[in-house]
Amino acid sequence: MTTLANEETIWEQYRYDDWYCDDLPYAKQRFFNVSKEMVLNDFAKNVIEPCDELRFTPPILFNKYFPLFIEFVLTGEHSDDKANEVASCFMSLLDEKLDKKEFNNIELINYALTAVEFLKNNIDFFNNHPDIYGELSIELASVTQKLTSYKIS
Repeated sequence: MTTLANEETIWEQYRYDDWYCDDLPYAKQRFFNVSKEMVLNDFAKNVIEPCDELRFTPPILFNKYFPLFIEFVLTGEHSDDKANEVASCFMSLLDEKLDKKEFNNIELINYALTAVEFLKNNIDFFNNHPDIYGELSIELASVTQKLTSYKIS
């Protein structure tokens, strides 16, 4: 586990990288040295913002903070009108990061698979607006295949 000083060095290392420079300060403010409860609360307020900030974090930091998004999916109190948004944000980020091969440990892959199974088991709740968000079962099948065949390099 990294210490806060080491982690801050990692954040700073990417600060001037063109890919990360615009969004990384916001991600750092949201995640670095912030309590788990506050991060989960941010996901509950507006899942799109913290999800997008995770999208623009380097892999080492993504792997540290993505478990909080998984925890939010699994334990958050999602309203009927936000459930599709939660599933859509989670699945699109997960799919993108799998395609980019940004996961660095099997425990995180297994935890993500737990969340995907949770969404499958509650598909009627998380996919009650397929006309707006698309058919979740198709995304779940695709991501399940990617997760189960993912190789840690």
